[in-house]
Amino acid sequence: MSTSPSSGRKLFNGIEASGAFPVEYRFSHAKSGNRHLVVVFANFSAPEDYGWSNGVFDNVRANILWIRDRFDGMNAFYLCRNMDFALADSVQMLIAHFMRALG
Repeated sequence: MSTSPSSGRKLFNGIEASGAFPVEYRFSHAKSGNRHLVVVFANFSAPEDYGWSNGVFDNVRANILWIRDRFDGMNAFYLCRNMDFALADSVQMLIAHFMRALG
């Protein structure tokens, strides 16, 4: 489930299912114990990937959370599905979870 890009940064994939919609994510711990968090929203032109997970952030010292924009097999721009804005709430819950965990 986890892969390592060229820099040796270990990536962890997961699904946060505590909200109304499951949210797929990828996470990489910070270098040197940094508690900052960078949230990366996927590029819509890469629907099967997380976007910007090609090593461009390898030298960033912060924790990195990639959030996949894939809900019911389609992009939703992290906002809503059939006018149900609980999708946005689910994404916000995921980010808040990581913020709490990082202190």
